[in-house]
This record gives sequence, C-alpha cells and structure tokens, in this order.
Amino acid sequence: MAKHTPNPLPDLPRPTKAYHKTAYPYISPDRPELSVSGKTLFITGGAGGVGRGICKAFAQAGIDRITIVGRTLSTLNEVKSDLESKYPNVEVTVHAADVTDSAAMQSIIRATGKIDIVVSAAAICHQVTPTSTIAPSVLSEILQTNTVGPFQIISAILHERAIQGWDHEVKVIYISSALSHTHICHLSGYAASKAAMNLLVLHLNMQWNSRGVSIFSVHPGLIYTTLTGKVFPADSPIWEDASLSAGFCVWLCHPEAAFLSGKVLWAQWDVQELLAQKEWIEKHPWHLEIGLNLPTTERPTEDFFVVDTRTKN
Repeated sequence: MAKHTPNPLPDLPRPTKAYHKTAYPYISPDRPELSVSGKTLFITGGAGGVGRGICKAFAQAGIDRITIVGRTLSTLNEVKSDLESKYPNVEVTVHAADVTDSAAMQSIIRATGKIDIVVSAAAICHQVTPTSTIAPSVLSEILQTNTVGPFQIISAILHERAIQGWDHEVKVIYISSALSHTHICHLSGYAASKAAMNLLVLHLNMQWNSRGVSIFSVHPGLIYTTLTGKVFPADSPIWEDASLSAGFCVWLCHPEAAFLSGKVLWAQWDVQELLAQKEWIEKHPWHLEIGLNLPTTERPTEDFFVVDTRTKN
C-alpha cells in the first residue's frame, strides 16, 4: 500500500475552530445575498484548477461579465465554452497573454472597461529542491510571474479606475498560499514570491481602502492542480475541494467581508466565526496581517503615507 504524506494544515494554529475542506451553505454562490449581478470579473489564471472553479462560482452568483486571462488559448476556449453552455447569460471574454507582459495586460484592462472584481490566480512554481539549489534565473521568473506581474495588473486596474473617474467599489483577491507563512517543503522560491505579494497587498490596502477598494490575500487550500501535483501525488487523500475557495472568494465580495481587507486569509476558515470576531479584529488592526506583528499602540497616521495623485488626462 502506498504511503501518503498527511495534510499538516488542519493542525496549524487558526482563528476559527472549524476547518472546512469543501464548500458549505453560508458561502454558496447560490445564496441570493451573495449575488454579483451587474458586475464584471477580471481574472488571471482563470483556466487553471483554482481559477476555473472561481469563474464557475461567480457565474453561479449571477455575474454579468467575465474576462479571463491565461497563457494557452485552447485551454481558455475550453473554459469559455463550458461557462457559456452552463451559464448562457454570462458574457465571457478570453485573452491569451502572460501576466508579465505589462503592455499586453494594460491593453486588455483598457478593453475590458469598468472592472468590479479582480482575481489574481496565475502562478508558477519550481521543482521541490533545497533552497540553495534554486537557479537565480528560475527564482527571477517565479518572482516576475507571482509577484511583479500581479502587482502591476492590480495597480493598473486601480489607476484606470481613478483615471476614468469611476467611483464604484472594487474587490481584489490575490490567490496566495499557506507556504507564504509556513515551512512545509522545499518550495522556498515559490513561498517567497507569495510572501512578497502578501506584503504588497497590505500596502495597497493602506493606500486604496479608504477609496472604496477591498483587497485580500487568500490561501485557497490544497487543491490538485498541475502546480500542486509537483509536490503531492494525485491519489493523495490530502486534497480539498476547489468549490471551497471559489465560494470563499464570492463571499469576500459581500460588504460584510470588508473588515478583512488587507488580511491574509485561508478559505478553510469558517466565515461566520470570523464575522463573530469582527469587533476584536477591528480593535487589533495587525491581526491576520503579514509581518512581525509585535505589540503596538497605534498605526502610523495617514500623513505618513504618500497619496496617489494621478488624475485624468
């Protein structure tokens, strides 16, 4: 009988007693309260295992338009056909492009128009290896795809919103990883890229949250994909349901989740337990944020930060 590595994540400290492995009613995209009717989703990596589930969940929740960016047109068209056959009222547009191609991404963003929800799910990983053996060129490629690319895309969308004079609320979800703040296997280059983007999410939240933007970093769970398959075998019992992270992302777009903006979150955590802790979390602003999190009396004042002064040309 084959031996399998057990899932160590449920045994790690967490802010909720419940640890979910699959979707549950409160985050179901079918809940009328979670409707995203009339909105547009812009998602990178939407043809991957995690991204595909997220596209489906937002289609279930009644989204009007989905723009999907990925590197392989044939795979994108498969997702498009599947969504259109199951959700004929959803307008699906696909673009084959690399998230590191800033000119192409800017063009796609401009063509999309008003964007309400952004999900950054594109990512690459290196083979399991001791840290000191990661080739610098491989590390650079991972950082470009998992950190620099998502940062440029999110920033471009937020700046476009400001330049066009739109004042609608925007929800931004960065698909991160538990490896960004845990030590489980020899994937330190990948882990570093996710940790770096977690910190950028925190700073983007500081800059944009008062202007109608909520932004979250989310560990989606152990979902079998071509990426995670590099670490664990397909028949391992550790895998969790992609519908869990998909429903969690839909819930994050509800106004009641706004108090978690800037936080690093796990899709497995029970959202009703998080809601019950809202007052405590708001009183302890460093809670669930990336960083050292030493005791402190207060945050720096708003005057400490440089405010974006871009205006419409």
